[in-house]
Amino acid sequence: MNLGKLLLAGCAIVLCTGLDRTDIPYSYQASVEANTTTAVPTSDNKASEIQSLFTPAEPLAGSYLSARFAQARHDWEQANSFLDQLVTSGVSDPTVLRRAMILSMGSGNHERAIQLAQRIITVDPESQNSVAQVFLIMDAISKEKYDQASQLILKTPKDEMTQFIGPVLESWTKAGLGKLEVTRLQENPLQLYHAILIADYLQQPDQVKKLLEHFANSDGMAIGENERIADLYAYTGRTDRALELYEALQKEWPGDRDLSDKIKKVRDGKGKEVFQSIKSPRYGLGLAFFDIAKVLYQEFNDESARVLASMAIYLNPDITEAKFLLAYIAIRHERFEEAITYYQAIGEGDKFYLDARRNIADAYESMERYDDALKILKSLSEEKKDIESQIKIGDIFRRQDAFEKSVEAYTRAEKMMDGGKVTERYWHLLYVRGMSYERAGNWEAAEKDLMAALEFKPEQPYILNYLGYAWADRGENLDKAQSMIRKAVSLRPEDGYITDSLGWVLYRIGKYKAAVPELERAVSLLPYDPVINDHLGDAYWRVGRKMEAKFQWERAKNHSEDPELKDKLDQKLAKGLSEEPANTLAGVPSPEPLESSSEPKKE
Repeated sequence: MNLGKLLLAGCAIVLCTGLDRTDIPYSYQASVEANTTTAVPTSDNKASEIQSLFTPAEPLAGSYLSARFAQARHDWEQANSFLDQLVTSGVSDPTVLRRAMILSMGSGNHERAIQLAQRIITVDPESQNSVAQVFLIMDAISKEKYDQASQLILKTPKDEMTQFIGPVLESWTKAGLGKLEVTRLQENPLQLYHAILIADYLQQPDQVKKLLEHFANSDGMAIGENERIADLYAYTGRTDRALELYEALQKEWPGDRDLSDKIKKVRDGKGKEVFQSIKSPRYGLGLAFFDIAKVLYQEFNDESARVLASMAIYLNPDITEAKFLLAYIAIRHERFEEAITYYQAIGEGDKFYLDARRNIADAYESMERYDDALKILKSLSEEKKDIESQIKIGDIFRRQDAFEKSVEAYTRAEKMMDGGKVTERYWHLLYVRGMSYERAGNWEAAEKDLMAALEFKPEQPYILNYLGYAWADRGENLDKAQSMIRKAVSLRPEDGYITDSLGWVLYRIGKYKAAVPELERAVSLLPYDPVINDHLGDAYWRVGRKMEAKFQWERAKNHSEDPELKDKLDQKLAKGLSEEPANTLAGVPSPEPLESSSEPKKE
């Protein structure tokens, strides 16, 4: 782990210290212990269940315990409400105040968080609470009180959090005073990027170019940073380098519309438009907090990510990406209604409005509210002429095994395109429609679509896998099918489904010994997948390893929810396999296509 990651980890630890669920104020410990056996909610997080934690004898302890349980269920708004009852009742315990402050910020109650930060510092001026100090510095910067922010920075205790955030806070504060002081922003790519933003804000182009070269050659560069470097090269007139980086990124993120748009702008001589200068220090600091939040989210440190994303929104209410990040965190914990609330806060004039509406439809689908999902998507398709939404309609039908309806929806999307013909930008439509045709029994149409998709994306592993698999299933083009699937495995060696495809095709053509190691590897990648375990059991049986075969079949049965597959497994466990292998290839699931992702790009 590099220095930046170490400092970031320390930052997260300090930020979440006030949220440690085992940290109970001493005065409440006896009451909490007495109530614990009856306090645990038994179903989904609902206010009525958590309210049952109150006891007439110890209402304050009940509020504290209720807040902890609400937070454990990722309901920060409810947790904040319970804890605020303690604070408004006059409780001044440092643990309670700190927790209430962080929960207030993380739940979007920004002003309350600032008030509590001030209270913590006022009650104990010598407090070594770096989080409270950072909140107050942030508030001062938001009000353009840069001298006040500078004084607060001097009083901030030194710990892992301020070691990482401190240089960014200090440099943006100095920028507010018209000073370029970025010597401390050299430890990692994130800091270097903000040094460039500050130099640009202060209109020092020579410094921008100098810092850009340092940024471009820094160690520990994540792939996402290359897009920022490309943006800056385009902005500073280095169009050759910008295009080189954009085109390399397109191979990593095929079909990314933003990249396509940026390439077009650079080629049209509008390179400056791909980069947006920071308007004020508060916006710059807001972006810094969002950048940190994004990395923490990718490291599965959701609580700290949530707080920092909320801090970003406090400084810049228009930072839509932070609202998306809060929604992603909610979805990760299956809080779909909360995610929908974040998406609904994104207005129609925002460039991410359509993405937000589509993501609401995704959330509804996850909640099995299919009619609500389809209603949104149909509205976007008809009123906004949004092709992606029309494709998503097909996806919903396909995932419900309504293959004929999905084909109709995909074909309608094709007709919405220029000239009524699929272009490379929408290659994935051909792939998913080909899947639907194949599952609906129309192989001729399926093969045509899959071949057309492969022409657009000859290195796309999922197309190679699906088409090769389908050919093998039909006993057609077996050599080519095997070659295509081997290529797919080389492109996605950690994908268990593709590895299973290779093993099963080898089995299908009678190469049982060669199939075994491939299927063993597939099981190691997806140990609980019943179909893959079933395949390995079949291969073991064919090579004479019958006890191991029965073990795999039993394991497959234990993890399967498919009655038809369970019946087949029962027959195998009772009688083994016949002398001639049955054609069991049909119906084996293949990996889902690469659809438009709701997640941020992997850094």
